[in-house]
This record gives sequence, structure tokens and C-alpha cells, in this order.
Amino acid sequence: MEEFKSQIQYLVDKPLLEKLPEGCCQTQAETPVHQSNQSISPDIRPNIEGSGNMAETVLGKCEPVVEPPPSLLNETQTENVDGPERKVRDDPKGDESETNEHPAVPFFRRLFRKCGNGTLNLRFLGWDKPDRNEFLDINTIERIREILNRHEGQNMYFGVALRDGSAEKPGKKEGIYLIPGVWLDHDNVTPETAEKIKNSPCPPSMIVQSSIPTKWQVYYLWKEPLGKDGIDQTEDLIGRLIHYFGGDPGAKDASRVLRIPGTRNLKQDKDRKLKYDPPPTVKVIEVNGHEYNPSDFDWLPPVQSQIEKSLKDSTEARAEINGHLNQIMECKFIQHCDRDRKTLPEPEWYMMVNILCHQPGGKNLIHKLSEGYPGYSRKETDEKILHALDMPPYSCERIKTLWDCGKNCGVTSPAVLGAKSRQESSPEKSENMGSEQSHHFTFVKAKDIVDSEESETEWVWEGVIPCGGSALIVAKPKVGKTTMATNLAVCVARGQDFLGRKTKQSTVAYLALEHKKSEMKRALRALGVNDEPLFIHFGQAPHGAVKEVRSLIKDTGAKLLIIDILQKFFRAKNIGDYAELTSLMEQIVAICMEEDCSVVFNHHAGKQERLDGDNVLGSTALLGGVDTGIIIRKIDPGRPPRQRRRTFYTIQRYGDDIPETILRLLPDGSLEASGTLTEVELEEVMSLIMKTLEPGTEYQEQEVKALINKGSSMISEALRELFQRGELRRQGRGVKGSPFTYEK
Repeated sequence: MEEFKSQIQYLVDKPLLEKLPEGCCQTQAETPVHQSNQSISPDIRPNIEGSGNMAETVLGKCEPVVEPPPSLLNETQTENVDGPERKVRDDPKGDESETNEHPAVPFFRRLFRKCGNGTLNLRFLGWDKPDRNEFLDINTIERIREILNRHEGQNMYFGVALRDGSAEKPGKKEGIYLIPGVWLDHDNVTPETAEKIKNSPCPPSMIVQSSIPTKWQVYYLWKEPLGKDGIDQTEDLIGRLIHYFGGDPGAKDASRVLRIPGTRNLKQDKDRKLKYDPPPTVKVIEVNGHEYNPSDFDWLPPVQSQIEKSLKDSTEARAEINGHLNQIMECKFIQHCDRDRKTLPEPEWYMMVNILCHQPGGKNLIHKLSEGYPGYSRKETDEKILHALDMPPYSCERIKTLWDCGKNCGVTSPAVLGAKSRQESSPEKSENMGSEQSHHFTFVKAKDIVDSEESETEWVWEGVIPCGGSALIVAKPKVGKTTMATNLAVCVARGQDFLGRKTKQSTVAYLALEHKKSEMKRALRALGVNDEPLFIHFGQAPHGAVKEVRSLIKDTGAKLLIIDILQKFFRAKNIGDYAELTSLMEQIVAICMEEDCSVVFNHHAGKQERLDGDNVLGSTALLGGVDTGIIIRKIDPGRPPRQRRRTFYTIQRYGDDIPETILRLLPDGSLEASGTLTEVELEEVMSLIMKTLEPGTEYQEQEVKALINKGSSMISEALRELFQRGELRRQGRGVKGSPFTYEK
């Protein structure tokens, strides 16, 4: 997963706002400081507040500010910071001129007091300025003001971990030198959460309010800083803090950057206006002398243990569950699903549904085991049951990838327990089936299917791609696969219509496995991409990428995954190998279904021009393994290549197929559906007829067909349509001896 994470990149530079807020500081004379023009490292770009894993795009501003932020200590506290003992005011409106220090200086002195030396990594994200890294020796921290002044109007961050300035890539994780502590980035601190954080066994060393009062960045300082070998331990502890207190799961990377106290948070809304008016100051709201050793946090349980310990036993009586279902209930995994139903992760719940739906009486048991879940809906559960019936029962090996029971029962799946029970209880021939129940097939009575509660399909792209479903975009090279996938990604990330159909606003992860970053950047800028939840990976997929898909989805929060291009992701030895492709496709589709994440594959078409999906390159398993096939092709073979039009049509398992439709590429790179090919061609023929016929002259249908080089049936339909619209007069009865004649 690290290779994916390290390359997730949000690309587009942000435009300058119409007007900067008043109070921007004046740029002072520059003093030489070590600078780097390299782009912001993608794995440490900060998060937009309140938007999950989305890359930060808002802007910060340096002091002076209208209301200077509070200093670190109150009137009675003293700190031996950087030499002589000093007092610092704890007054939100204190006069900064008393010390002539930027508010970040005492903060950094406190944060790095045990580090001795190292390089502070400063990050600046610009509007009209390029993103910039600068590196400052912490022993010259007083120079912070001149650097911030130089980047006036930019969003300002710092790396909590000090860097080795001589490293090849000092801004990235490999450049880490010393780690002064761990942190928690929390975007929704309720009074209950605040009390929990402050009254925990390890109260914070410092708390920074990054914008409004509910957004905190909490610091826990080490008694002795950790070195580079402490990166894994740091990320593990941050992950445990996040799960315990409910913080931002995207903020645990050791190379993380956070906001600099004393700067402004100039977050933008969707209209690119300032979200906060006036823009809030990033300020320190609490500081004390707490310092810790990593072992002091042993009370924080591991992430999975924390989930398990926080669950309550809500097991209900199972008096109505008899026979083989009781046997299945002996499975530790099913017991876990029963016991922990209130907070059971959805992928594990879906595995339980998949196992039980194949058992006689399993539907009722599924509902019993699901009722305790807070978001339980009988209608939605019935829909999931019908969906799960299309798949074989999950194996124990697959289940253990999510929840390990620690046992080996000698069966391949919990479903086998039910089958064994049925065989033991009914060795004689089944009255209904006329044969022994020695198989693992599961039959559902037709009446049960008919009587099942109807439910509407949810769509990520209305009528085309179902939520949790799969699609395959097929076209020859340079015909428009990536253009369509990119437009779909942007529209879903925004929640705006795509080709005349609604989309469900969702986070999108895009694997651009054969595209240049510069080309994608131009396309996204043309589409006006700003702060949409869209993540893009460039470069090769790692070996064994299929195994990392679940982590990829969880880490990005994606509800739409686009894999461009399929063959480079699977690294299949033979794209025509039915067995290999079927196995790989089933794994991806199943994982995405469990995570309720739709997946779209881009794939090449074969050389021959075929319709009905027969032009898919390689095995027929590709089209057969997805819910929707989206076929793009060029028409008008007689025209010059760049004048040929493009069309698309769909072949769908769910919903109605879209007939072949003309695609128009607009100047900004967006796509528009111009009508079906039949409709467009009909309009073209009608226009040609009106241009060809002479006013006042009557023409029989055959005479019109002789004048116009188009299909006979199309001309007949065009003449009838023109008559219906009143653009042509028609005489005759349309029979032998009295044919129709048309006059303009």
C-alpha cells in the first residue's frame, strides 16, 4: 500500500482569490534561506478540514493579524526555553511587540526543546505562487518571520518531524531526522471529545486550534526525541490515538505537515470564496509541561483490539434458530457477527450475509443478526441478500483476511457446517429435490424470490454504474477512454451530472498507470478542478496490487475506483487467458462490492470493428465479469481522422442499455451527449433533404433517394418526420398509382 500512498497526488494549482483579506503583512527584505522548488510531497499534503482524506487546498496567511494569537504560557508559568528563563503572556489579545517575536517562535521552541539541532521543513501552498519547501535550522528559529513574510498570502505548514537538510529528498519520509512527539489532527472536537482528550491517562502537551473551535491539532511531546528508526512506532501510536479519539485517519504519516500558529486559515468554499469571515487565526489554546515516553501510551489498545473492546455483547436469544443454522452459529466468525452487531464493520457484515443467505432459513437469521446495527434497514438488507446470492459462500481463508478466529475447523467455509448438518439430519433423499443433500448448492424457492421486498438500485452514475458495482470502458487507443474516465471522476467527485445523468457525490481514487502527470494536470485544470475529493496515483501498480485494493479504498475513503489501464494493473501474463482473468476480476469486484465502492476498468478494444461488446481485447471474461460495459468508438470512416465523431453505448446487467450516442468534446475538455446516433443522423438527413429539394417542385420518395446518398430507410423516416413537422407538404395516398409526393 505504501507505493500507492506515496504517489496519491492532487494536481491542480489553486487560483488567486478575488481579494485578499485586509491585514496581510508587508514583504520584508529577503534573507538567504535554503529553499527547494520541488512540488509538495504528495504523501504529506495536508487535509482539507472536514473532508476526510482529501488533499489540502486552502490558504494560510502570516502575521501581523487583527487579533494576535495567545502565547504559550500564562502569567505565572515560566519555561526555560532556549537558554534564560522567560515569561510569555497568555493573553489572546496580548501585544506581540513586547518580545517582537512571531507567535510561532515560542511554539517551536517548546516543540523542539529537546532536539538540539535539526532542520525545520516549512511548506507553502500558493494561489498565484508555486508550492514551495523551505528549510530552516531550528537554532535560527527567530528568522521564521522573514520567511513567512516572504510567502505572504500562502497557506503555511510545517513538518512536525525535523528533517535532515542534506538528505536527497528532505521533505519526504526518508528525510526525517528527529521526531519530537506524536500528534492528533481532529476536525470535530465535541465537548465530550475534548473532555476525553484532556482527561486521558496522557493529557496533551499542547493543543492548537487550527480554525474554528472544533478543529484541534493535539501534540504529545517525548522526553527524548525519536530518531528515524522510530517512524513505524510513531505512525502506530498516531493511528491508535486516531481510533481512540476519532481523529482524521489521513493524518498519521510521520512526514505529516500541520498548520503554523500565528497564520490565518483561508479555507475556500465551493465558489472559491473565503469560508471563514474573518479568517480565523491558527492559535495555541493550551500548553503545559507534560512529556512522555512511548511506553506511557501502552494503555492505548491496538486498533483492532480497540474496536473489539468497545463493542458490547448484544447477543439475542436464538430460540427460533434450529438444526443446521444452530450448527453454523457454532462458527466463531458468525458468533463475532452476532455478538458485535452494533459496530460490526460492513465488510464483515456482508461476509456474514453471504454465508447465511445460502442456507435454508438463512434470510430470517440475517435479519435477526442485523437488527442491532444502528443503520439497519430491512429493505436494504433484502437488497444485499439478493446481491450476495450471486456469489459463492466466502471461504474461511478469505474471512481471516478481515477477522481471524484463530481456529482450524477442518472446513473450507462456515457454510459447509450447515451443509454437514443437513446431511447428518437428512441422509434420506430430500422430498423436494429427489436426491441426497450431499452438494453445496443453495436453492431458493421461486415464490420466495417473487415475494421478496422490492428495492431500488442505488447508482454512482444514474442508470449506468450501480453503487458497489463494476464497469468496463472499452475503446481503441486514442479514442477517449481516459477522457471519459477523467470526466466521470470529476463529476462524481463534485456530484454533478455526467452526460445528462445524475451522479452520487463521492470520493474518487484514480489509478493513472500509463499517463503523464503533466497531461493529466492540463486536463484537470481545464475542467476547473479545485478542492474536489479526487485522488490520483501515477506510475506502475505494485506487484500483487490486487491484495492492496481494500487498503487503498479504506485509506482514501473512495466510493469510486478507476483503474486505467486494466492490463497494467493485473500484470496478467496472457490477457486472453479466461481462467486467469476471471479469477483476478472476481477478486477486485468482490472486494469493491464488500466496501460499497464502485470500480471502473479502462481497457483496449481489439483491432476489428465489432459491435455488441465483441470488440473487447482478450478474454470474454472481462465484459462478462462486470455489471456494465461502456463501448466507445469512432464513426464516419470516410472523414479525416480528427473530424471523425465518437459515440458510446452500454451493455448492462442492471438498468436499460444506453443506445449508441454521439459524444462531443467541449473546449474545456468536458464531454456532452448530443443525442443518439439515430437521432443525430436523422437530423442530418433532414437538413440535407431541405437543402437539396427545390421549392415548388414535387418529388416522389424514390426521386429523393436518388438525389441523396444516404440509407433508404433513413430517408423515408426523414421525409415522414419533415412532413409531421410541417416543413414539407405531402400529397397522394402512398399506394400504387397514387404515391406520396413531397414539396418544399
